[in-house]
Amino acid sequence: MVHVLGTVVFMTWIPAAAFAAVPRNLEEAARDAGASTLRVFASVTLPMALPGIIVAAVMSFLASFDEAQGTYLVGAPAFMTMPTQMYSLVLNYPTQVAAVFSILLAIPSVALMLAAHKHILGGQLAEGFQIK
Repeated sequence: MVHVLGTVVFMTWIPAAAFAAVPRNLEEAARDAGASTLRVFASVTLPMALPGIIVAAVMSFLASFDEAQGTYLVGAPAFMTMPTQMYSLVLNYPTQVAAVFSILLAIPSVALMLAAHKHILGGQLAEGFQIK
């Protein structure tokens, strides 16, 4: 529940902004051309909102990947999630090994943020939702 509560904001606001940014006239044009509601969603709405959905998934993963404090607060030591296990591994190694391990753990987060950076700043999410 701690991970869900931490990521529900990303998974509601960002996709909602992405779906709101889809021009309604394109959907209406597809309906006027004879497309069904499901076909309009699959061919017009979803492809245009997909970058926002991907960014929300990446942001949720990164937020959950780094969520150890809530787990420690609610369920440690009975519940050991991947972030809490990673922190305990880093704390139990010598300082130099822990520093290298910390850098290795940061690589997925940096790579995903660089991949999402294009969509966040590229103006593809929504006109009113651009992080700059």
